[in-house]
Amino acid sequence: MMIKHNLSSLLVLSLISAASAKTIHVSPSGDDRNAGTASSKVRSLHRAQVLVRSSRVSAPTEAVTVLVGAGVYRLPQALTFEAADSGSAHAPVTWRGQGVVSLSGGKVISGWEVAQDGVWKTKLPDVAAGKWNFRDLYVDGKRAIRARTPNRSEKHYARKVLGAGHSKDGKEQTIQVEAKDLQQWKNMQDVEIGVIKNWASFHKKVDRVDPATGKVWLKPPHVNYRGSNRPRRGTYYWFENALEFLDVAGEWYLNRKSGELYYQPIDGKNPNQSEVLAPRLTHCLQLQGTQEKPVQFIRFENIIIEHSNYLLPEQGHHGRQAAFQYWDTDTKKKYHDGKWNGLPSMVEVEYAKNCQFSHCVVRHAGAGGIEVKNGSDGVSVSRCKIYDTGANGFGVGGHNDEKICPKNTSLTDSHIYHAGQTYLGACGVWGGIARNTRIMHNEIEQLPYSGISIGWVWTHDPSAAHSYHIEHNHVHDVMREVSDGGAFYSLGIIPETTIRFNHIHGVKRGPYAHASPNNGLFLDEASDGFLIEGNVIYGTAGRSVRHNRNKPSWHVWKDNYFGGDSQGYQLAKGKLGKAWAGGAAKKVNHAAHLDPSVFTLMGWVKFDEKRKKEEVQWIVGKNKNDWAEGNFGLGTIGDRAVAYLNIGGGRANKHTVSMGEKKKLVQGKWHHLAMSYNGSELVLYVDGQVSGKKTIGKQRKSGSGALVIGQRPDKGYRFNGLIDEVRLYAKALTPGNLSTLAAKAEEDPSPENLVDLWDFNTSDPVNDAAKTIEDIKKSAGIRPLK
Repeated sequence: MMIKHNLSSLLVLSLISAASAKTIHVSPSGDDRNAGTASSKVRSLHRAQVLVRSSRVSAPTEAVTVLVGAGVYRLPQALTFEAADSGSAHAPVTWRGQGVVSLSGGKVISGWEVAQDGVWKTKLPDVAAGKWNFRDLYVDGKRAIRARTPNRSEKHYARKVLGAGHSKDGKEQTIQVEAKDLQQWKNMQDVEIGVIKNWASFHKKVDRVDPATGKVWLKPPHVNYRGSNRPRRGTYYWFENALEFLDVAGEWYLNRKSGELYYQPIDGKNPNQSEVLAPRLTHCLQLQGTQEKPVQFIRFENIIIEHSNYLLPEQGHHGRQAAFQYWDTDTKKKYHDGKWNGLPSMVEVEYAKNCQFSHCVVRHAGAGGIEVKNGSDGVSVSRCKIYDTGANGFGVGGHNDEKICPKNTSLTDSHIYHAGQTYLGACGVWGGIARNTRIMHNEIEQLPYSGISIGWVWTHDPSAAHSYHIEHNHVHDVMREVSDGGAFYSLGIIPETTIRFNHIHGVKRGPYAHASPNNGLFLDEASDGFLIEGNVIYGTAGRSVRHNRNKPSWHVWKDNYFGGDSQGYQLAKGKLGKAWAGGAAKKVNHAAHLDPSVFTLMGWVKFDEKRKKEEVQWIVGKNKNDWAEGNFGLGTIGDRAVAYLNIGGGRANKHTVSMGEKKKLVQGKWHHLAMSYNGSELVLYVDGQVSGKKTIGKQRKSGSGALVIGQRPDKGYRFNGLIDEVRLYAKALTPGNLSTLAAKAEEDPSPENLVDLWDFNTSDPVNDAAKTIEDIKKSAGIRPLK
């Protein structure tokens, strides 16, 4: 009887709750003078918000549901929720979309007319009047490309920086490029330069250029910060936002002075027959409570939130990791403030409690997608899509203060992709100083930098960060542009953190990445206190796991599969079968047999680009660098082959033999390069012929470093071309042997002395172990690939 009584009571309570719930109806065809009933709908979300507040005052125990009818709602200003908009645990406020509902911070642009050569233009009076500016344009729901050079569609979509300067007084910053790539563009005040740095990108307006010398002066004010992450020689750049750059379909240019917008349609389509839209609002939706009066118990369901604007600050964007930026010279002061100059998000949540986003879409953001900030507790994002953002997809973090940093945040069952469309240091998910954060069952992909990044302290000092749970996520196709990150990246001590049952693969290395390796798990700068269990990691440009300023013993490891540590390099058609073609260098860990006292090292190489005269590139080498004891290797300087050997250590004991000044390797042709040392004489062979020799007369000492193909063994000096059939022999082969190999690549004149062969034709060890991977994924509960 007691059970029946309780069930009856629950049913009665449920009926009372349903009967007492209030519903407000919104429709694009409604009228804000209406009452908001099913037969008298209001038109705007801001009017519906007024009705919700009124209802909460008159009937605070009554739940409120706002049914938002299908259609597009152009927001005149951000939809901002404060404490007065709150519900309660028993009477929440729900905003629910019916059909396809879009909350847009953008404005449709029309009135297009033909300008010239397939380019169309229209006039925007608000832009000409200085009331509106934008850096993003969307055509039929897709982000268009701001006119740039070189074009993003080109194979080589950035050019090398030849030099960079930053005056000590901070008054001048310059970049040196090829003189032929500069001209006096008409609206120089509109032109920007972008630079791909170590782990982020740099964006700044151009002040003036000198086409005669190739010098570019950047527009002040300038920011002084860590030199290793500033634009410098060897980084890569592009220019954007000049009418002269508008030369391919899909590009656009905005002349701020005249207010004229130019666009070259794809397939010659009349833009008047497309929806062309530019963003106006920095934020589209905000939950903005205070410490004394937080926003509480508001739900958002089945709503698309799109089109936010973010303009380049006066000093530019000096990117650091996770799309944050250096702002001034006093970086130490802001080092642990929990924000450190992050970019604004289209949806921002601050001092909000027990609020939810479910089945929503957040897209087309000028900077971030969703960010949960200070004073928030119990905010959840579930079954959402977040994509096409200029900066981070999802973020959570606040000040280094346990009392106010975000707590109990969850991101679950969501799909995050194509973040970092503008700012290349962006992550799919960024977590800073926060407590008890759950990031579970998400797919995170197609990113320029890291997939998931947690922590915001670079030292071993305690912080308010605590208990992240990164579990059952599928993270892949990340690190597509920059360096020194991973599918998962961490900083600092974060006690009771779990990294469990994640499926990680496809960690890339972009063509202009030039800093440290890209890994599956990169535990950086004092990372400490993690349980790392049941993860499946393979297909990574660098090793599956990398540590910097922390040790494996600082964490607990259980039942992980780390496969393919030497994988991640690209393959192409080779001299025989396949060849190494870039991406990650191939690393072979040290073993005694890889370091014979006498040897021959050889390989086939081919390059298609013209080499600068003194440009150093390494093909294959062992034991750190050419100043290290035991080092030996093959490389190129410009278009000449060179052999390296160090006996004794240090610069004084570095020996090189190179081709003569009058000889050179031919672009676009396969060449066989070899070096031998017989205990006395170092010999360099090119295409089977002796090209140089040097008598040293010393017995070499073995090293203990790795053998690396594609770059110098320690780092840098990457080879730009193809490498195939790398062989190491424990014997100094004869000129006749080398002549035979150069004539017939498949021959082996001394098989009994062959130490190893790297031909890039063998199967990927990850695929060989596929059954093991699938078994682990099944036991871990990892969901299959889509």
